[in-house]
Amino acid sequence: MPDRRVPIAMKAKLKTELGDMVKRGIITPVEEPTPWVSQLVVTPKPNGRLCVCLDPKYLNKAPKQLKPYRHRESSKHE
Repeated sequence: MPDRRVPIAMKAKLKTELGDMVKRGIITPVEEPTPWVSQLVVTPKPNGRLCVCLDPKYLNKAPKQLKPYRHRESSKHE
């Protein structure tokens, strides 16, 4: 996945916005490696705050099965 950099001029506002999102319970900090990573997209809003979104472009290129799938026919024989 290509790197998407945040402009230096937006980094302080982004840190503030992410901190606010953590306080409101919208996001949770992750301090360890994770199998799911999405690119962050940051754009300024007319009110001066930042719009923070995830770019889902690569999201479906690596689907991951969260629970084991059991086909109906195979479960009849077990």
